[in-house]
Amino acid sequence: MDHSEQLQLSPADRLLKVVGDPRAAFAATAARPRPWLALVLAMALTVLITVLTMDISLEAGRDAALQTMESAGMSVAEAERAYEQSRGVQRSAGLVFGPLAVLATAALAALVYWGVANLLFGSRPPYLALLEMSAVAALVKVVGGLVRVPLVLSTGDAFASIGLGAFVDSGSRYQALLAPIDPFAIWAVFLVTIGLSRIYRVETGRAAAVAIGVWLLGIAAVGVPAMYFSGLGA
Repeated sequence: MDHSEQLQLSPADRLLKVVGDPRAAFAATAARPRPWLALVLAMALTVLITVLTMDISLEAGRDAALQTMESAGMSVAEAERAYEQSRGVQRSAGLVFGPLAVLATAALAALVYWGVANLLFGSRPPYLALLEMSAVAALVKVVGGLVRVPLVLSTGDAFASIGLGAFVDSGSRYQALLAPIDPFAIWAVFLVTIGLSRIYRVETGRAAAVAIGVWLLGIAAVGVPAMYFSGLGA
């Protein structure tokens, strides 16, 4: 495949190339951004994961929900009845807000990468190029979530981790900080590095510094507050 053919890769071909030749995939992204297929697939797989793990996720939040309702003055029986009645609403909310969260996270990540890389690298590519890069990274992470499903189902633990979170108890205050660090997240960071280097035409080392820095800041932005509030509830 020559250079001109690489730049004309379809969205489906780009996703296939991400596995074997990510440089060619993101060269096509830089030439003509087309983020929608990766976004749709990531959102669709999120719905599938939600359906498969919904019961376990609802059960994981049961005790906290009951405790909150009882603190508000409900009897144990009233709280249990109210919780059971709310399960349908929670299911619907999970099916709607799960994929929307993937979309929002990819869009926000693209905006952050776009702003930081524009500032550091001195060029201004189309935002859609960064959105496609972030959508591909999100899809890889969602695939990691799908790989995690059998572990969740076999253990009955909604917080079962395939990453560093596996080395702490699922109820640990460190879970939110460690669980995002897994092989698929690292793969996603690698792809973001390649994407930034192709989109901005910079050295891989400079692109990696941005990719890793933004990733670690994102983990800290979510994990540190979670640790703090978990400590308050301890």
